[in-house]
Amino acid sequence: MAVASRAPVPLRIGCEPPSVKVDLNGTANVLIDMQNHFCSEGGWVDHVGADYTPDRAPMTARFLRNLGIRSILFTGINTDQGVMYALTGGNFLGYECVLMSDCCATTSPDCTEAVIWNVKKCGGFATGSNAIMAARRAAASQ
Repeated sequence: MAVASRAPVPLRIGCEPPSVKVDLNGTANVLIDMQNHFCSEGGWVDHVGADYTPDRAPMTARFLRNLGIRSILFTGINTDQGVMYALTGGNFLGYECVLMSDCCATTSPDCTEAVIWNVKKCGGFATGSNAIMAARRAAASQ
């Protein structure tokens, strides 16, 4: 079931490569938290008797489309693993993908910079939370 469309709220975010314009009402923040102990055999989902095996990406894509989401801000842990995997998948599905680089982390040395470089070169956008908040303030003042 799709939600009723809302009036667009344009937001220009300073990114690298150049700025990206998104509709604030069509943008979601996806927090990636890839915890194997949570969603694998013996993890919490398994412990409560739920099926932890299905691929959740198609389900998530349908959910976002039904909400009218066209742009995704990616944040989370393991920048070089789950965050990059989800962002790449979103890009392939046609979403405007924005990596919020200061809202991601990993324990792998130098990997965050490599992910940012790849995102900028391969069809996504990279920025920080300050740029998003500045864009939000600018949009609110118009």
